[in-house]
Amino acid sequence: MGRLIVLIAIVLLAFSCAQVGLPTGGEKDVTPPQVLSATPSLGQTNIPTTPGGMVSFEFDEYVNVRQLSAQLLVSPPLQKPVEWVMKGQTVYFFWSEELQKDKTYIFQFGDAIVDLNEGNAASELMHAFSTGAQMDTLSISGSVVDVFSNEKQKGKRVFVYDWDVPVDSILTGSLPQFVTSTDDDGAFKVSYMPEGEYRLLSIDDVDRNYVWTDGEALALCPNKIVLTKNDTLENDLLMQKTHDIDVKYFVGASRDSLGLIKMELSGELGSIDEIEAPGLEKHNSGTDLWIWGHPIDVDPSTIIWKSADTLVVADEEPIDLVDFKFVKGPEGKQVSGSTAKFEFSRPVTFLKPNLMKLTRGDSVEVEIKGVAISEENPFEIEVEASFGRGDVVEFTMLPGSVEGQGRQFLSDTLKSKWSTFKLSELSELVVSVDAEGWLELISANGTVVKVVDLERGMEPLRFKNLTPGSYALRWLGDPNSNGMWDGVSLEDWRLPEPARVMPSNIKVRADWTHEVSWDVYE
Repeated sequence: MGRLIVLIAIVLLAFSCAQVGLPTGGEKDVTPPQVLSATPSLGQTNIPTTPGGMVSFEFDEYVNVRQLSAQLLVSPPLQKPVEWVMKGQTVYFFWSEELQKDKTYIFQFGDAIVDLNEGNAASELMHAFSTGAQMDTLSISGSVVDVFSNEKQKGKRVFVYDWDVPVDSILTGSLPQFVTSTDDDGAFKVSYMPEGEYRLLSIDDVDRNYVWTDGEALALCPNKIVLTKNDTLENDLLMQKTHDIDVKYFVGASRDSLGLIKMELSGELGSIDEIEAPGLEKHNSGTDLWIWGHPIDVDPSTIIWKSADTLVVADEEPIDLVDFKFVKGPEGKQVSGSTAKFEFSRPVTFLKPNLMKLTRGDSVEVEIKGVAISEENPFEIEVEASFGRGDVVEFTMLPGSVEGQGRQFLSDTLKSKWSTFKLSELSELVVSVDAEGWLELISANGTVVKVVDLERGMEPLRFKNLTPGSYALRWLGDPNSNGMWDGVSLEDWRLPEPARVMPSNIKVRADWTHEVSWDVYE
């Protein structure tokens, strides 16, 4: 007996010393949990409607359940939360209310179920059964592509709502009735649907909350889907990255002692014409709106952001006087040999060209052909002269040469120096495009170099004096002829107007003329 006790103790000690866990090293597990079996089985009919029902899944590995209340969607909706317990590699989900008779129930688990070690989500997990003798079997299929590149959009969520659900409710967080995701080819299929009238959209649900959030890419089907049989959408859904905030408002307002008002906006303007400021000057830069003029005691609440759903003007704050000073001018090598722009901290109101001087690096003075306040940006002045090519140029502004809003003057002598490219260092691009709307020339860093208005039957466009490098072309259509490209809008339930990015970039070399032809409607 004593020897037996010793043997048992040795065995227990051996087991206690064993280390249970993952082996170190090796490749990271990126495979999501796989369902081995489900109860009831997928598509099973005549499920009892009595409270206390259950659906369970056995997985091929240990899993965890997270954020179930946020991730689980049940159609038709349940009034009470679903509870869960786990035994081994099986998860049991319970509901406590009575189900509706003769209904197909769909459970969509989102990212709620993850593997225990790496957190890989079983993101496509869906289960369906019927409390009646038959399952709903109708479906909607389609695909999602990028509006500009026509590239297939994989991994995007597709939401289906009853058509009677107002768009305002979707904007404020109503959850979809049916959900699926696009595959690697951008295709999707929403299954187990009954006959009905539906609206459908797709989003890049970055925050995984089943709600479109401003900035997330969005696509939608503009028309009501009347589902009486399996339906495939005729057109691809056009997905566009969004930035506009549907509810617009003024974040804050400040004013200095000379009446220069700076207002911070909740989003960028599509056009300065969105702002009504009768009798006042206005300028927009990003999310900053500048207002000035007479009277200087204007009430910011009289400044109107047209078509804003909500208009709130925060309390105005007095700020120190915005000193009138030179902000920036040309730097490094400049393309233009005849125009230079100079920016100031306040709107420019008056110029004295006789107090300005332009010289080349050899100290030879250059005739200034014109100095004017920019029509596009009242904080800038534009200087016209023949700078020469390959030369170093210096522009001098003497005290009093520039006057800013509030009768503020330059008090010091300011100098700005830059150089220009030789023509042999630049390129020319000739583009043949037969379309209406606009054509954008975009540099490698994403900057829009130039925008050209298009009409059918135009002569080829010539983009001169380009620095060598890679460029992209983007076409924006204007079918509604409102003078601007309209992107996708959930609020207006509107498709984006047609647009396209040229499939391949154009590489231009110094002292070359490059010719391309592009059919944007292909």
